[in-house]
Amino acid sequence: MLGCLRLLEDADGFRIGRLCTARTVRGHGLGRQLMEAALAEVGDAPCVLDSQEHLAGFYRGYGFVPTGPAYDWDGVSHVPMRRG
Repeated sequence: MLGCLRLLEDADGFRIGRLCTARTVRGHGLGRQLMEAALAEVGDAPCVLDSQEHLAGFYRGYGFVPTGPAYDWDGVSHVPMRRG
């Protein structure tokens, strides 16, 4: 497997639960392809995610904005983000 994205839907909109790509293909656009496919499903509905802090700029490029302070999740700093 080269990459995956988990998209969850509930009454409040959507949640991107995980986007991951194999190290061997990072920097080749697979993450962007996965995000574009997910957001095509989301459309204009609200969508949230928890970004690793160093990747928040990637998600800002898709219209996500931070909604709270960074927090530790298993030793990795994350930022809650929302779009729409």
